[in-house]
Amino acid sequence: MSAENNEKLYRAIGMIDDKYIEEADMKKRRFSKKTVLVAAAAAVLLCGSAVATNSVISGRIGSGTNKPVYEEVVDSDTIFRDFGFSTNLVESFSNGYSFEAAYKGDTSDVDSEGNKLNSFNDLTCSYKNGDEEVSLTAEPAEYNSYDEYETAGEYNGIRLVYSEQMYKFVPGDYELTEQDKADEASGKYIFSYGTDNIEVRNFKWLGWMQDGVAYALYGHDISLTEQELIDMAEEVIDNQS
Repeated sequence: MSAENNEKLYRAIGMIDDKYIEEADMKKRRFSKKTVLVAAAAAVLLCGSAVATNSVISGRIGSGTNKPVYEEVVDSDTIFRDFGFSTNLVESFSNGYSFEAAYKGDTSDVDSEGNKLNSFNDLTCSYKNGDEEVSLTAEPAEYNSYDEYETAGEYNGIRLVYSEQMYKFVPGDYELTEQDKADEASGKYIFSYGTDNIEVRNFKWLGWMQDGVAYALYGHDISLTEQELIDMAEEVIDNQS
């Protein structure tokens, strides 16, 4: 795995469903994970970090609860009280996705020794449309940077970034085959350890910054196209005014 892909994998760990991730990268260094129960549970490339520190950020860890913090849409004042930042939640999108529940997470960037460099709360909202589920995450923008990611478009002066990546989840004792190593080197798959069986998952992720908040819309094995995720993001952006 290249240094760049290794860093991106670490940064995605905090958003990946507890079911799928037990360990990450070729060293199989164990990290804690969010236990937020969101079926669409992962961002492919969560973010870059913008923390003012002399320490090198090696990963992002998180913890949470299976119990929703909100089971219905609440106002921005309530969110500010509980999270320290404001956002207006979308109750339903024009494409049929509707709010199901929201969860609170505690997230930190860590150095190579696992020492916490910062700590902040993040909000993850689950939206469902039939059997498909998409997550919307909001957290303080000061801990994130999307500069390194490819621009997918711009809306009302806000830059949108998009990423799509195939993950291959394998058991903790799985030994990479020569083909696996070639696939990893080429970027075809990002490998993560901890599942009972081998699973290949496609992750789609769209991110943007607005009014001091970093947002991400994402899901695994969803039928939504990049443009459809952009359309949803535009509705979230419009809802903030």
